Amino acid sequence: MDETQRHFDEMHHHFDEMRRHFDVVAERLESKIELVAERVLACNERIERTNQKFDDLSAAMKRDFNDVRSMLEFPRHEVDHSLESSTH
Repeated sequence: MDETQRHFDEMHHHFDEMRRHFDVVAERLESKIELVAERVLACNERIERTNQKFDDLSAAMKRDFNDVRSMLEFPRHEVDHSLESSTH
């Protein structure tokens, strides 16, 4: 029976060592996962800011394009009107 008890104690000790090792590995993984999660959140925030800047730039370009189009249409009508007047 002594041998069985000694074998059981060795197995228990081995199990305790494995558990401590697993706990250390789990802690390392947990801290690395938290770091990755923080970086993903930071990237998402940066993407959202970039998307907003792109949307703002796109809206400004559309307004400017429409302004230029309006400025070009007015003289074209004047030119058309002048050409009609000169042919008559």
